[in-house]
Parts: sequence; structure tokens; C-alpha cells
Amino acid sequence: MISNGKHYIWTALNRFGVQAVSFLGNIIIARQLIPEDFGLVATLSIVIALGMNLTEAGFSDCLIRKENADKKDFDTIFVYNLTLGILIYVILFFLAPYIALYFERTELVNICRVLGFTIIFQAMTITQITWFRKQLFFKKIAIIQLGSVLVATIVGIVLAYLQKGFWALVFQNILNPITAIILLLIFFNWRPSFCFSWKRYMTMRKFSLHLMVSYMITQIANNIYSVVIGKYHSASLLGYYNQGTKINDSIFQSLNSILLQTSYPLLAKEKDILKRKEMYAIILERFLYIQFFLSAFIIGSTGDIIQIIFGTKWIETAPMLRLLVISMLFYPLVTINSNIAKIEGQSTLYRNLTFLRVGLMLMAVLVTYQYSIFIMLIGQIIARYISAFIDILMCGKLVGFGMFVQIKIILNQIWIPFTSLALAVLCIKNLNLGSSLVHSFGVYSFVYMGLFILFNSISKNRVYMSFIGKVFKSKKLYV
Repeated sequence: MISNGKHYIWTALNRFGVQAVSFLGNIIIARQLIPEDFGLVATLSIVIALGMNLTEAGFSDCLIRKENADKKDFDTIFVYNLTLGILIYVILFFLAPYIALYFERTELVNICRVLGFTIIFQAMTITQITWFRKQLFFKKIAIIQLGSVLVATIVGIVLAYLQKGFWALVFQNILNPITAIILLLIFFNWRPSFCFSWKRYMTMRKFSLHLMVSYMITQIANNIYSVVIGKYHSASLLGYYNQGTKINDSIFQSLNSILLQTSYPLLAKEKDILKRKEMYAIILERFLYIQFFLSAFIIGSTGDIIQIIFGTKWIETAPMLRLLVISMLFYPLVTINSNIAKIEGQSTLYRNLTFLRVGLMLMAVLVTYQYSIFIMLIGQIIARYISAFIDILMCGKLVGFGMFVQIKIILNQIWIPFTSLALAVLCIKNLNLGSSLVHSFGVYSFVYMGLFILFNSISKNRVYMSFIGKVFKSKKLYV
């Protein structure tokens, strides 16, 4: 039913390739820097994220959804993106001292003014990447984004070894969009065009405005914890939290980015509502299968993973990462149901649900900020779970993909990995493995994987059997 599987493959290679390079670079850089360096840069994450959202303003989704979007449309949005990006940077430049004063860290003045250039450079790449997405040129996107992150990560590592501290992270962020611009110019013959049509802009603005507001408040929700921790706790604690979010995002945000970026244009092209409903069900089933498998595995081995990869100085990240993974457990439901609202043209519903999602997150922060970071993360879990349930309730019915259908898919996919997790942890606790982290992690991984495969085979899980069928079919082709 879901054709063009190569699009998912290229998107997966792109996202997981980017995250693999970033993750490996992060490991190397983290071993050279201290948690406080990460905390200082993370303090500005909400400012930079909001600046980027304002420049993009929801027009990317509008261009993809618009059936007759032409070069003039894309040029108009390019001019808008770049103009607003420059304006936001100028504002940010003059606000930098006040931001530093709020967080009581003078280093933030220069960090903010340099890191802010990222907004301008990112604005220059948005429309061309969007055009590639609309044309389903996911291979080209993969080349650009993988090349960009590779160059930026190498420079970040070099600066970390040269003992440049937080500047290694700052210039790593800036070089990513700069490299993307260079690749577009050299290898894809892209040239910026400054043609602007006020009429075209106003035509697209109504749909995009709701999305822009939604994206902005989503960024506020995603980064509000960094702001509160940076203000009311130490930079080191924010560094530990930031490292946990990086690991969590590198896995689960990547997974959901594949779901969002690839399924949105494919689903938008399908005009038959019954076929689209079936596509929603298949996509959700497959991505929940992967999400639950990875989540259960990480929850059971968080401490070992952190110490083996980053060293003992980052061990305080482990319990935070475990709670962050739990909070993201049902995130594919938010992604797929958000897609339903956008594709069905319900941008107002999308905006209102985003308001609700952010409202729940802000409420959780207000109730828990005076307590420990772990209480704050439990509040985050509760807020995200309520939000996911409401998304299911409000969006699924638009295409006959209601709450009970989605809950059935959840139950079918969740019981195997978490049963495997419980039995694997119980097995580890009853074994005397000594103090070897590698040994403990190895045994846990073997037991978890063995049980996971066993339960899938016995229950004949549909996603698992489909995967096995494709593997054996491909082998027969080469016999």
C-alpha cells in the first residue's frame, strides 16, 4: 500500500546518518569539555529555536501542500525567510546583554551574538530543501545534510581538542548551515533568487500563520525546561540534562522526523481518503514497533550506556535520560495525528492542539520547577501522555482512524518489548556479573534481544513477520 519505500530508506539514512555523526562527535567533544560548557550553549536553545521558527513561519508545509506551487512561490518565501532572519539577528544582537543578565552569565553576550548567525544561514537553505522534499528528492537532501553535519562535527572536535571550551559547540552549530549553502551552490547549481510577490505571499500566509504559531509554541514547550533549569539550577546540571536530551533526540526525534518528513508529502499526494486511512494505520504500526523496541532497550541499560560511552563524569545524565525516554514513548502518536490535521487542511485544529500541548507543559513546569529535576521530568511525562491521548481523540476521527483503532495498535506493539525488558532486568539482577559494565551490558542485550525475537515469533507479530518475509524473499533472489 505504501509505495516508494526508497524515500523512507533515504530519509532514514539521512536522519540516522546525521544523528550517528552528531552522536559520535558529541561523545568525543563531551570527553574534552565539561558539563558546564554544554549548559551555557543549551541556555540559548530556546532563543535560537524561536528565531528559526519565525524565519520558516510554516511556509515549508504550505509549499508542499500547495498543488500548483511554482518557482515564484518558492522565491517569494526565500526572500521572506532571509529578510526576517536578518531582522531577528539584529534584534538578538541588541538583546544579548539582557539575556546574559537574566541568566547571570556574562559569557552569554558573545555566545548569543555569534550563535545568532545560525538563524540567517539556516534561513537561506529552507526553501531549496523544501523544494527537494516536495519533489521527493530525499537522496539530495541526505547528501546535503550528511555533508553539512560531517564538516561541522569535525570542526567542533578540532576546537574541543584545542581547548576552546563552549566555542567548539558554537562554531559546530554555525558551520552546519554554512556548509549546506556551499553544497547547494557547488553541487546542485542552486542560486538565490530575490523575486517577491506580495500577492503570492498573502495567499500562502493564512494557512502558514497557524502553523508558525504552532511551531513557535512547540519550541517553547521543547525548550522551557532548559530555560528553567538554566535559571534556577546550575549550568552543570543543565549540561547533564542537555546531554540526556541530545541522546534522546538523536534516537527518537530522528525516528519521528523520518515519519513526519517522508510521510507528509506521500500522504498529501494520496487523494483517496480510505487509502490514506490505511496508510496512517500501517505507518503508525511500524513506527510504534520501532519506538517501543528502542525505548525498552534503552530504559533497561541507561546507566551502562552512559558510563561506557561518555565516562563516569556524565553518570548523572543516566536517570534523566531514562525519564526522557519514557516521556517520548508515545510521541509517534502525536506526529501521525498532527499529520492528519495538516493534510486534512485543519490548520486551526493543529494550532489549538499545539496550544494545549504547550499549556500542559507550562503547567507541569510551574507546578514542579521548585522541586528537583526528577520531579520536573515526571511532570513532563504526565503532560506529554495527556497531550498524546487528546491528539488521538481529536485528529483520528477526521479520517475514521479513531481512538480505539489506535489504542489497539499501541497494545499490539507495546507488550513484547516491555515484557522482554522486565524479564531481562530480572535475569541480570539474579546473576552475579561483578563490576564489569561491558559484561553487564552484553548479557542484558543478549537476553533482551533473545526474548524480543522469541515473543515476536510466537505471537506472529505482523510487523515482525512482514520484515522477516522481506529478508527471506531478498535472500532467495540471490540464491
